[in-house]
Amino acid sequence: MTKTAMEQDQPPANTSAAADSLRLVLPLLERHGIAPTPGNYALWFEYVAGDNAALKTDIDRLIAANARFTDAIQQDLVETYLDGQFTDAPTRSANARIADILSDLLCDLADLGEETSRYDAKLQAHLDRLKAPDGMQNLEALLLVLAEETKQVRRSTQSLRVDFARRSGEIEEMRVQLQQIKRAANSDPLTGLPNRRALIEAMAELNGQSDSRHSLLMLDIDNFKAINDEHGHLIGDRVIRFVADVIRQHTKGQDTPSRFGGEEFAVLLPDTQMAGALTVAEKIRHVVASAKLIRSTNQQPLGQITLSGGVATYRKGEDSLELMERADQALYLAKERGRNKIVPETEL
Repeated sequence: MTKTAMEQDQPPANTSAAADSLRLVLPLLERHGIAPTPGNYALWFEYVAGDNAALKTDIDRLIAANARFTDAIQQDLVETYLDGQFTDAPTRSANARIADILSDLLCDLADLGEETSRYDAKLQAHLDRLKAPDGMQNLEALLLVLAEETKQVRRSTQSLRVDFARRSGEIEEMRVQLQQIKRAANSDPLTGLPNRRALIEAMAELNGQSDSRHSLLMLDIDNFKAINDEHGHLIGDRVIRFVADVIRQHTKGQDTPSRFGGEEFAVLLPDTQMAGALTVAEKIRHVVASAKLIRSTNQQPLGQITLSGGVATYRKGEDSLELMERADQALYLAKERGRNKIVPETEL
């Protein structure tokens, strides 16, 4: 038996890369006629990184269809895949910085193009003078002028190189901030587990793999309203965190344990069929049911905490909602059978 006190609230437990990203993203924006706004830059950074399978599939499909990336299409993609990250107040100043950095870089690149064009024109003019009948007589003077102009171009490009390195560093800072924003958007603040949005993204990625063999657990804390009514919402939150910790401890690195909402949790298990998924679910259920939880203030027991759960296995070609629906139906069958049970979809 595990004896656990409900203690006080505790929170859940390079510049070169940025330059590479900039090198890949900006030409893509230019090629498709897309304005380099913060949202568009972040969206195409996600595409280049390849971490978001659903986004990559959507954009690849549009490119294959020779679609024009209009403002409306870009806005729809940003809203779908960035989930409002570029409209909320906490990120607006960071977004403005990204816009300023990109604008400055584009201006610098344009200036470099103009500087190079001017230098090219001067070289051509000097070549024309050398071809003139008396060109060789002025060779020394021409070489002096050419040397000075070359030094000027070198100074300009050196200055641009310094500016580019500095702004690359700023872009790297923005990239880190974007990753932090994304983690926050995909995390449940109470438990630190991935949230429903993160779970659905992980499911979409697995569904897109031709040989995917994954299962989904849906778990729900039994009689949770009674826990809140008898002990208060603060204790209820601690019970949710306790269950989240148990789920986290009994899942592997590639699994996706998540808080689905309220007192409900879901666990996505890659490369796991029904037998293996049932083993994981039963272990989690048993550990929770065996724990003896007490209040830290008066050492009074909270009573037994139990879970009901349903397990479903992915069927080739189905979407995430279909898989979740079967697991959820199995969960409610476990409730109907008296709770503190795990039911596989095969018993539906």
